[in-house]
Amino acid sequence: MQKILMILLCGILSRHLYAMPCYVAEIDEQYDLVCFCDYAYEDDWWWEGVEDWQEGDGANLVMFDNFTPEDKYDDIIIRATYDRPDLYVEMRGDAEND
Repeated sequence: MQKILMILLCGILSRHLYAMPCYVAEIDEQYDLVCFCDYAYEDDWWWEGVEDWQEGDGANLVMFDNFTPEDKYDDIIIRATYDRPDLYVEMRGDAEND
């Protein structure tokens, strides 16, 4: 029964997750915060954990719409990962040369 409930819950939640490409606009080391700016609307999204983020880094955010798809301003960052398009180009270039 518990497994069925988990499968149903994951299905419901997955409809409320989406990806957002962005870049690091600002770093606040005093408060350990990173400000991501999305490319589409240039909205700011704050994430706790400076780690080794640098201003200008590309990033991909997994966002949760907080069950309000019509209002993006209450959305929550679930995960932030680095985006390195230069690596994709290098890998693709090496594959073509083989």
